[in-house]
Amino acid sequence: VLVSVALAAAALSGRPALAVGVLVVQVALVFGWVRVVDVPGGRGGLVIGIGAALAVDALLFLGPASATPSLEPSATVLAAACLAALFHQLFRGGERTDVADSLAACLFAAVLVVLAAAWLAAHTERIEAYVLAAMLAALAAAALVEVAASALRLPRTFRALVGIVAAAAAGAGAATRLAALPLTTGAVLGITAGILGAAGFGAAALSRRYASDRAVFAATIPLAVVGPAAYFLGRLLGGG
Repeated sequence: VLVSVALAAAALSGRPALAVGVLVVQVALVFGWVRVVDVPGGRGGLVIGIGAALAVDALLFLGPASATPSLEPSATVLAAACLAALFHQLFRGGERTDVADSLAACLFAAVLVVLAAAWLAAHTERIEAYVLAAMLAALAAAALVEVAASALRLPRTFRALVGIVAAAAAGAGAATRLAALPLTTGAVLGITAGILGAAGFGAAALSRRYASDRAVFAATIPLAVVGPAAYFLGRLLGGG
């Protein structure tokens, strides 16, 4: 909830603030992911993930100004991350056990930060900043419901449904108040954030089987999941 609210405030404050917020989320996400999977070569995965985050953010932030920026720089970053992960396995010391698991974990760390970078790519104009804020408000509402329902040990399906309804209401309210968007448009933004956020909450719950300290991963994985949807819906509403 707090991470979503903080990122929404950053989005409304401008691209520099959002870039800092996204980078913090990416670093935390990589750290949490490495903790959850706990495979050999975790330090290398941490370096590759953070390097990919810095690279993709820099390319998106410093790229040519455009009303409809693309995610094309992400392909370059992922290609470089693949090579880095390969060389990391070749030069990794010791017996190099669990090579496949370690390689997959390193590559997915890069994928996660690219997903999160979509928030930065979506922020180009004021109207789109409001779209991002509406989706983050919806995600915060869904997360709040998830926390409360989880504490009450309610069934996961019921939690997801109530979370999506709460997200729809929050998205509609935020979109109409911030950007004067139609109520239905705001509800669609909220429902999208709620559905994808529920998937992120499910991943966070499953991570309990693999790591006792999963708080960082749980707080950031929903943001990475919703990021691409924010990008595409922002492009759609912005006419791009």
